Parts: sequence; C-alpha cells; structure tokens
Amino acid sequence: MKKIVDLFRKPIFSVLFLTLVPVILCIIGPVFSGKSFFDVWLPGSGWNDEVFYFKQAEAMAEFGSPRGFWGFNESSAVLGGFAAWGPLPIAPFVPALLIFHGSLLAPVLFNAVILSFSCYVLSKSLKSDLLPTLFFGLEIIMFLPLGRYVFSCMSEVLFVSLTILFFALGWSETQDHRTAKIVGLCLILIYMSAVRPYFLILGVFIWYAGFVWRERSRFLCLPAMLLGGLIYVVDGKYFRAEYFAGIYIDWVGKAITHGPRLVAREMLETFVTSFKQMLFIMWDSVVSGNKDGALFLTFVILSIMVLINAIVLLFDHRKEENMRKGGGFLLIFFAQAAVLTAILVMYNLFAGNRHLIVFIVTDFIILTFLAGGRTVNAVFCLLILVFCFTARIGSYRIPVEDSAYRAEYAGDVVTMEETLVLADGRSWDNTVIVVDEDLKAASLSNPDYLEVLFSLPAGFAINYCTQEYVLNNLDSLKARYLLTFEGSDCDMIAYFNDHAKETTFRGFNIYRLR
Repeated sequence: MKKIVDLFRKPIFSVLFLTLVPVILCIIGPVFSGKSFFDVWLPGSGWNDEVFYFKQAEAMAEFGSPRGFWGFNESSAVLGGFAAWGPLPIAPFVPALLIFHGSLLAPVLFNAVILSFSCYVLSKSLKSDLLPTLFFGLEIIMFLPLGRYVFSCMSEVLFVSLTILFFALGWSETQDHRTAKIVGLCLILIYMSAVRPYFLILGVFIWYAGFVWRERSRFLCLPAMLLGGLIYVVDGKYFRAEYFAGIYIDWVGKAITHGPRLVAREMLETFVTSFKQMLFIMWDSVVSGNKDGALFLTFVILSIMVLINAIVLLFDHRKEENMRKGGGFLLIFFAQAAVLTAILVMYNLFAGNRHLIVFIVTDFIILTFLAGGRTVNAVFCLLILVFCFTARIGSYRIPVEDSAYRAEYAGDVVTMEETLVLADGRSWDNTVIVVDEDLKAASLSNPDYLEVLFSLPAGFAINYCTQEYVLNNLDSLKARYLLTFEGSDCDMIAYFNDHAKETTFRGFNIYRLR
C-alpha cells in the first residue's frame, strides 16, 4: 500500500492532474444540464457581451477586422470598427476560430487549452506535492463563476490563465534567476495592462521581487509598465468606440473643470453608496443566494485570509524567506483592496464584479501553495467555495442545446445571409442597429433572443443604441439596418415611417433604413 501511495506522490501525477483540471471542467459542466460538451451552445448564454466578443472575433478571422462599425448610439472608433474594448482582448480567440472554421465551440476549446497550459506551467514551476495540487484543482473546479466563463467567448479565462502563468513564472524565476523569465513576465504585464490598466499592479510585484533579491534585471518592469500604459491610452483613443452606459467616469477632466474638492466629495459619496450596496448583496448571498454577493463575499474573505498570512509571515523573524513572502502577500492584499475600491467608485457592482475572478484565483495560489499553513488555508478555501457557490449551480448554467435546435439555427443563418448582403470595404452599410430596450424586452419573452444576433453574417457590426436615441434620430441614422423587437416603440415607428421590412423571424423585424 505504501508503494502505491509513494507512486502517486511523484511529481508527474501532480502535473497530470492539474493539467487535466480544465478538461474535467469541460466534461462535468454540461452534466448538470443533462448534456455533454458537444451540446454547448454559446447563443443560449443570455449574455449580450458573448455576442459582442464572438462576432468581432469572427470578423477578424474572416476579414481582419469588422466591416461595419461597432459602438453605442452610433459612436465608432477613430480607426477600425471595434467596440468599447478594442481589438486586444478579442484577438486571442481568432486563431481558434481559424483552426476550427468559425465553430461556436472554438472559444470554449481556446479557454480549455490556455487554462490547461497555465495549470501545467504552474505545477511544473512550483514542483508541489500531490495534496496541495489536489486542493488547488478542486478549488478551480468548485469555483463556479470561473467554470461558467470557460464556456464563454469572453476574456475572463484568458486573464485568469495569464495571471496563473505570471505567478508561476515569477516563483520559478526566484529559484533560478533567469532573465528570459523576467522578459516573459514583462510581456504578460504589457498585454494585460494594455487591456485592463489595473494590471499595472503586476509590475509592482516584479519590482518588489527585484528589490528584495537585488536583481537589476527585474527593473525591466518599469519600461514594461510604461509601454503597457501607453498602449492602453493609444488603444482607447483610436481603436475603441465610446461607451454610453456611464461606467467610465472622467474624474481628471471633471477635476480640471469643477475643481478637485468637488470631485473628491463625489468620489467619496459614490464609494460609500457602493460599499453599502456591496454589504447588502453579500448578506443577501447568505440569506437568499444572491450570486453577485457570493462573488464579493468570496473575494473579501479570501483577501482577509491573505492579509492574515502576510502578517504572520512578516513577523517570522526566524526565516528571511518568509518575511519576503509576507511583504509580497501584503502588496497583493493592498492591490486587491485598490481594485475593489476602483470597482466601487467607477463601476456599478454588477458590471464590475467579474473583474474579481482573477484575484480570487490569485488568492487560491497564495493560500494553497505559497503561504505557511497551506493545508489549513486550502481547506478553508474549499469551505468558502462550498458555502458561497454550491447551492447556486443554477445561477451559473452552462448554455447547451440539442442538435435539432442547432439545425434550426443553421436555417436562421441562411436567412440572414440572404437578407443582409455585405458591402465592399468598411461601411455603415454593414452595420445593424440593435435597440437596448428591445433586447431587454425580448429577453423576458424569448430565451433564444441572442441567436438572432449570432446569426448575423460574418463581418457585420452591431451598434447598440438606446430607444431614445433611435426615436430622436430615426431619419438621420447612419447604419443601414435596424433590428427591432416586434411591437416595440421603435418597431412601430419604423413601420409607420414606411421603412422597408427586410425579414421577420424569432419575434424580431429587420428594417432597411436607406
């Protein structure tokens, strides 16, 4: 028996198990809906962002970029036709779409592969025993929000995977001090901060490690941070359409025009209001299963656990290595506190909470592999996940459909290709306006409403507009096509203004505006 136990303690089993964790996720995820992996169906997700990511990636795979103009209220990027995120978070999905010929499963396969690769590198870098590896694998499997994003075309799994790679490379570099790994860390830093600027905090971790180990090569992080920030600014100015939802707030501009005291007071008021709302939904997650509150609750508890471990290690004067670790963990805690503060001030909670997923996985790595009482911490992580998410499986439903339903969707694609003909070059002729209020109304009565948008011909862009904007500018809209929910205000106005109705299906009408 002892020989069998010793056999499974060999590093190869830890590496193999952790590498296969995303495969396990892909197998068991659809089982809760009584389906298999091959029944996964992105159009049934119910997430608008799913369409935005997939159709832009599809356009990049087919034409290099969208042939129309993505945006909001007919805004558009200065260069190209991308939406508010720009091309950077979407581009990594393009190779998968090319390899799998535009399959709706391509983004899911991409997520599984990149997460498997990052888990493999983590296991090889840490050279951990089987027990903490098993704990970490279980944490990834039981962390339902991450599992749901694996079955998605959004970039959360990409950023989780890059974060795992970052900490795996960082830990490995502290053992062998290879400059090539520093370069790898800086490349990850540049890309992640160019897409989401709060990832500039990763450069602080590189700098801190260079400071405590006195390695000059680590100060490559400074130009990397500068380059990442510069790319973010240039990308935002030239390659992203404006966003109408009021999530991004120009505090700097307001401080110049109205004075810093007014801005500081408004920021504080916003923070206090959002903080109270966060506490409410956290409590609501305990009493009634609020899934957004569960995510915040998990984040806050694990962050506190990281802080406790940091303090314990900082006061361990017997081992200088532990004190170094403690300082690094303290930096991570303050970074997480800063990101949470930014979400409370800049976002509404339900738009911003998915940004916490990366930091929760970071806490898993710290508490399971790197901190002092690893087993106790890992068990605590699992208990938190059981408490916060096990009863909420339905809230993270994997989008699945059977083959007969997908055959019907194939007919919709043919209908759309016959109705909407792609014009040459990049043009407003290749843009479809979708009304925000109409999609919300459709989502209440038609669970498959997003399939209409997925079935748009490759290359077409979606301009997401408010009902007020469409009604006020109906005679001067730049886009050639308007998609409305049958019976809505925009639908009735388009009809009575004698705009040609191109087609009707699944409760939607498509009008040609000019």
